[in-house]
Amino acid sequence: MMRKERKGIILATLIMCCQLSVSEKAHAADYYTFNDHVLVYGVGDYGSDRQKYYITPSAETYRTQITNAMSDWIYTTDRLNYTTPISYRETSEYSKSRMDIYAASKGPYVGYNAQTSFYNDNISTGVIDKYKYSWTRNKITLNTTSNSVSNMTGPQIRGVFAHEMGHCFGLDENNGNTSSIMCTWANGRNVNKSQIIVQADMEEQSESVDRKIVRNISMSFDYELVLPTLEELKEKAPFIFEGKLEKIDSYVSSEAGGTIETDYYYEVTNAFTDNLQIGDIVKVNNVGGCVPCEEYFATVDKKSDADEKLAKQKNVYVESLIEGAPMPEIGKKYILFTGYFNGAYNVVGMNQGLFYPDGNGSYFRYYPKELSEKERIKGIKIQDNKLQLVDNTQK
Repeated sequence: MMRKERKGIILATLIMCCQLSVSEKAHAADYYTFNDHVLVYGVGDYGSDRQKYYITPSAETYRTQITNAMSDWIYTTDRLNYTTPISYRETSEYSKSRMDIYAASKGPYVGYNAQTSFYNDNISTGVIDKYKYSWTRNKITLNTTSNSVSNMTGPQIRGVFAHEMGHCFGLDENNGNTSSIMCTWANGRNVNKSQIIVQADMEEQSESVDRKIVRNISMSFDYELVLPTLEELKEKAPFIFEGKLEKIDSYVSSEAGGTIETDYYYEVTNAFTDNLQIGDIVKVNNVGGCVPCEEYFATVDKKSDADEKLAKQKNVYVESLIEGAPMPEIGKKYILFTGYFNGAYNVVGMNQGLFYPDGNGSYFRYYPKELSEKERIKGIKIQDNKLQLVDNTQK
């Protein structure tokens, strides 16, 4: 069946067809769709209607590659100077997922590294023809024993998942461009994430609007852990790394009773534990953040007249900080001591495991005043790829 060629999108076949509302400032590039058929429920609408994906137990080994691949699709603003509408989060509930991810041994002879199946529960319980119908959910299956996958690096497997996710978003193969994530491995794909493939005729992006903080929310905690020393931090943190912050996504968590939370996406620049690699994209969840007043007050049952007015204003924000410690900033490097739970990494001991750059090559942390006054870390630095204590001021 003939594929339909379209024009007018920026990213290596990234910004998907109909369900993505494409800006008039999109740039010229070729991409292909399944005759314009799409995911019925859309791909997230810039976070206002988030979709969910589910990593099955069979694919748990590939969790890092999967989460990194999804991050590459969602968080393109700083990397490619273009914001996509894609907004997916991992869910632990299979019934809420629009994209289920599996890994299975299909053998070296079936001829594929991975496959994506399309379903429409309104039409049939079985697989549908994506060229004839739109779909309500997808199933991605990695063939763990294909000859190619067996010899791939972690980033290359990440590229396989990114390619299959593109199908879920509505993109067909683009084998005429090896710099497109939608080119197949067999046809020489040489990238592992979405890329800008045409930069001609680029138009100026609109200037960003400064955030105006009109409401500050203070938070206090009953701390479970007191981690004053480097040894205690290491003992509690199975994942330790230096990372450059690439993206911030703050939101109001309904699961946490309307608390503001933030997902921080770091690119690992130094790994101090064997379970992370340089170049990995790590999602770190923490309480606190900054969200539009409209989003925040939508979760508040009883609002004052002042709250109602703020909720109707644009570019005004509510900010919530941990013990007054500022939010990490995009483009800067931090050292993090983290654990892993429920689809995200978490800073151990609230902010006790987060070290900020001091501008002189060392890192410091904001240590909660409520905790023990016994000897604390004053600062740390990286020396010979190891963490060393330094005599630095602790906030």
